[in-house]
Amino acid sequence: MLPLAQAYEKQISYAILSFLRAGRLPEALQLCINRHQPWLAAIMSGANTFSYMAVTSREARSEGGLESMQEDGDNARWSGCRRRKLWRDACIRATAPTKHSIGLQKPGLPTATRAVIAALAPSPQSLPALLPLLRTWEDHLWARVEMLLHDRISNSLDALGGFWENGLKPEKRRNEDSMQTDRVAGEEEWCREVQNVLSELSTVKVEGRDFDDPFHFAQWHIITGRTGEMMECVAQSITSGAFIQESSPRTYVSTIRFFTHLCLVLRFLRVDMPMKPQDDILEAYSGILEAEGDTALVLMYAGAFGNKSVERYATYLAHLAGPRSARLKALQECPVNGIDIADVVLKTSAIIKDEVISRFPGPEGPLPPIMVGQSDPTEEERRLCLSVEWLTYNRDTFSDLLAQANAVLRLFLYNGRIAAARHLCQLLAEDEQFLRPPGHDVRHTPDPEEYLHYKAFFRLWTSFESMSSWEIYPQHGSAAVKSQWKAEFAGHIDHTYELGKDFLTRNWLDVSGSDTVLDGSIDDTHLLELDRIRKIYIPEVVIQLNITLYGSRDFLPRNLNRAMDLVPIVADGRYNVYSTFGSLEGNRLKEYLRGVRDVSIALLGHGRGVVDLFEGSTCLCQRRM
Repeated sequence: MLPLAQAYEKQISYAILSFLRAGRLPEALQLCINRHQPWLAAIMSGANTFSYMAVTSREARSEGGLESMQEDGDNARWSGCRRRKLWRDACIRATAPTKHSIGLQKPGLPTATRAVIAALAPSPQSLPALLPLLRTWEDHLWARVEMLLHDRISNSLDALGGFWENGLKPEKRRNEDSMQTDRVAGEEEWCREVQNVLSELSTVKVEGRDFDDPFHFAQWHIITGRTGEMMECVAQSITSGAFIQESSPRTYVSTIRFFTHLCLVLRFLRVDMPMKPQDDILEAYSGILEAEGDTALVLMYAGAFGNKSVERYATYLAHLAGPRSARLKALQECPVNGIDIADVVLKTSAIIKDEVISRFPGPEGPLPPIMVGQSDPTEEERRLCLSVEWLTYNRDTFSDLLAQANAVLRLFLYNGRIAAARHLCQLLAEDEQFLRPPGHDVRHTPDPEEYLHYKAFFRLWTSFESMSSWEIYPQHGSAAVKSQWKAEFAGHIDHTYELGKDFLTRNWLDVSGSDTVLDGSIDDTHLLELDRIRKIYIPEVVIQLNITLYGSRDFLPRNLNRAMDLVPIVADGRYNVYSTFGSLEGNRLKEYLRGVRDVSIALLGHGRGVVDLFEGSTCLCQRRM
């Protein structure tokens, strides 16, 4: 055949093969006719499946259908190739090179034509003739699968002994046990044959994507029944980092997405696979979605983690940036994906807390210095406040919210971080339904008394800090301006004094002898934290209050008497104020007494008698001795 004719023949063969691969035999037949190759069309018509209408058609079973077929003649009862075995054997022989009797090969059908005939009747004998037309990995896979299936069908028909195939009547039926044994042995042998034939695909040379392509890799493993092995291999490549190093970012993302969806489909089909590789693959894809910030998809795929879905989604939410509205929106669709909102909220809060809690010192060590007007909360302190804020998003977590809010407030306060503690209280002040959540059993709701004590402290401390607004007296202002300034100043001092007096006489954070201690609701660490907080802030409040009252003496002389009225409160054992002044870092009682001395001298300057001056402070002096 001339080279030009060979090229033309090869093009026609490729076109026919594409139709055959797609299962479009009528189009392939029409192409042969259009290209003036009726002889090839005649060969291809043998691929039409044999159909006997009297057996296969429902219409033929009706009375009218049978009469119609009898009228049309015997040919109307069947269609397709009645001698399929004969046709198949002829095709297989046609694909083999023809040889002389002396062993020399002589020209037969063109290579492209033999490849088309081999595609019609694929078998181990005809496969070599088909190989020249196979270009891509998909071509090779299709050819081998077709060969295995056709060979399997032929062997099954031979085992049945159908006389329509070879002109012989069925052999005498063997006993059922023997047939079952042969069937099992045949299944095992065929599985081994499939493994051997398809193993060639891992090394075959092709155009375009080869066996290492993820889709081809998955195809091969699924067909050969090695799905679990495939998942373990992919997961190993992901966790070791080898996969991302060997591929571009775009390829990595698309490949992980493919195997993630494959995992979900196989899981839906109940294919037996190890769980850990699946979780590793899902974990990798979730990480990609999290990096992209697609919260809706992160939630949807988190539901595929089963028992780990809450932890997976909570881990993402723990690092979710954005305002409160973004966090609330991220929780709305949880029930749709089979995830409980309360569980997610609790887990998210716990993750954030565990990340930062270890960076704060415990309730041991020296007492921290306290200053009015501290700096804003640090990033770590804000993260810890966020762990509490998460618990405000669901009413079922209000009991946990109160307990954790108190714990975080204690941590901030025993480390001297008033600004951070106040920031947390301001977050919670927007909605304080958690203090008595409706619908909850009061017996199982934590007592809000401790939290209310913290709020009382911050009201007083804020009043101390706002004293800076009155530091400058309007010396050159009008009489009306001065009068207004004095009135506002006096009102603020009175308010601060009342807050301070109430604070000192309410046994602030003193739980000694309470029911919560007796019934074991408060552990030793909790008691240690409360005791440390009292020793830090009660002396500070007493000293700051004394300084505030003493500093206002020029405008409000009566505040000197108020300052002296604090002395018996400090000394009164009912309020347990005096005991907080003693600590290993230094006795702040001396600092307070120096302030009392200054107040006393000022009172003497205003004409107060010595006996009246120390009447209220006698008990304090006695306790100091």
